[in-house]
Amino acid sequence: YDAVTEIGMNCLRRYPNDFRLNKLIADACYSQYFSMGMEQAEEKKENALYFYERCIELYDAKKNTDITEETLNIQIATLCMWDKEGAERALRIIDTYNDAGKYDNLRASCLLQMGQNEEARKIVVHHAVANQIFCFNDFTTLAGMAEKEQDYESAVRFLEAEVRTFEVFMKEEA
Repeated sequence: YDAVTEIGMNCLRRYPNDFRLNKLIADACYSQYFSMGMEQAEEKKENALYFYERCIELYDAKKNTDITEETLNIQIATLCMWDKEGAERALRIIDTYNDAGKYDNLRASCLLQMGQNEEARKIVVHHAVANQIFCFNDFTTLAGMAEKEQDYESAVRFLEAEVRTFEVFMKEEA
C-alpha cells in the first residue's frame, strides 16, 4: 500500500484532477487503516477521507461507470463510524442511501458507537432476520443436491442447520 500511495502521490502532482488516481490513493489508505489497526493508522483514515471527498468533487457519472457516488459516500461513512464523533456523520450519510434497509447493519454500528445500544440491537436483528432467507434457501438447495447424490446424511445435516439457524433468529426477534 505504501508503494501504491507513493507512486499515486507522485502522479497526482502532475494530474491532480484525475479521478482514478485520487480513488487509488483513497482505497490504499482505506485498506491500510483497517489492516494496520484503526488506532495505529489515524493518519491513513484522514488521508482516505480526504481522497474520497476529492473523488466526490471530481465525480462524473458518465466517465466513472464502474463506481457510484453512493459507493464513495458509504466508504466515507465506514471510515467515520468507528468513533463517537464520526458516527453521527456516518449515520447521516448512511440514512441518505439506506432505501429498503440495505445499510441497516452499518446504521446499527453507528448507533452502537453513539450509545444507542437497544436501538442498534433491534435494527441489526431485524436486518439479520430479513436477510436470513437467502441462507435458508442455500441450506435447502444444498440439502436437495445431497439428496440427489443419495447422500442423505449430508441432506439431513443441511436441513438441521437451517432449522437451528431459524430457531436462533426467531428467539432473538421475539
